[in-house]
Amino acid sequence: MCYSTCAVALSTDGGVLYICGVPGTGKTALVMEVLASMREQAVKAGAQFVAINCLQLPSPQHVFSRLWEKLSGQHLGPARARDALMGLFGVAAGANIRRKYSTIIVLDEIDMLMTKDQAVLYQLFDWPNQPGSRLGIIGISNTHDLDQRVLPRIASRLDQAKLAFAPYSVAQLQEIVKGRLDASGVAGAVEDSAVQLACRKVASETGVPASQ
Repeated sequence: MCYSTCAVALSTDGGVLYICGVPGTGKTALVMEVLASMREQAVKAGAQFVAINCLQLPSPQHVFSRLWEKLSGQHLGPARARDALMGLFGVAAGANIRRKYSTIIVLDEIDMLMTKDQAVLYQLFDWPNQPGSRLGIIGISNTHDLDQRVLPRIASRLDQAKLAFAPYSVAQLQEIVKGRLDASGVAGAVEDSAVQLACRKVASETGVPASQ
C-alpha cells in the first residue's frame, strides 16, 4: 500500500496514506525503504521528497515553516509559509492549475500536530485532495486511534488509505533479539530464559498477550 500511494502521487494527483502502530514496529523504516526504492522513478518524474519529524517542531504550526524551508530554502513564519505552500500546491483560493511535478511529504509523529481546532491537520490532509495538487502525504502515528480522536472531516481523509502495524508477538520479539545477538557474534551470551522474560515484558506493554 505504501508503494502504491507513492506511485499514485508521482503519476496522478496524489493522495493520503495514514500509517499507525505502536513505536518500534518499523513504520518509518518501511516508508523510507519504499521511497529509496522509488528514487530513480522519482528523479525521472522531477518529484520532491520531504520528511519531517513533527516531534522536533517548536509548535504544530511550525510544520508549515519547516516544509517551506525544505522545499524552497527560505525561512518564513508559520502563517506566511502556509500561504506560500498553498500557492505552490495550487490550492490557494481561485487556483485552478495542475502542477508539472509531484511532491511527497512524510510526516512522522503526526500526533504532535494536534491543536484545539485541529486546523493544522485539516489543512495538511486536505491539500492532497485538491485537483491538480499532485501532492502525496504519508502521516505516521505512534497510536492506533488518531483517526478516532480527530474531527470527522479529518478522519475521512485519514481513512482513505490506512495501514495499521500490529505490535510484535513474544515469539517475534525473541526471534528479532536472537537474530541481533547472532549477528553481533555474541550468541549464547544471554540466557534464553532472560531473553524470553524481557520479550514477554515488552510485549505486555504493547497489549500483546504473553501466550502469543
